[in-house]
Amino acid sequence: MSQNGTQELVPVNIDGQEFNLPKGMNLVEAVNTVGKEIPHYCYHPKLSVAGYCRMCLIALGMPMR
Repeated sequence: MSQNGTQELVPVNIDGQEFNLPKGMNLVEAVNTVGKEIPHYCYHPKLSVAGYCRMCLIALGMPMR
């Protein structure tokens, strides 16, 4: 959360579309909130990060400067 109590948003580009998503949110959940899907096998909101199989890895890129 930001200092004024609102949720901080970050820009995320998904399939060529820009979305503002909550900072710190799990990416699988965040992508689902905008109607997109990241294929995954083991993801479950109650499963710890250590239990993920990591088959749903995505490509991350650095913003152009």
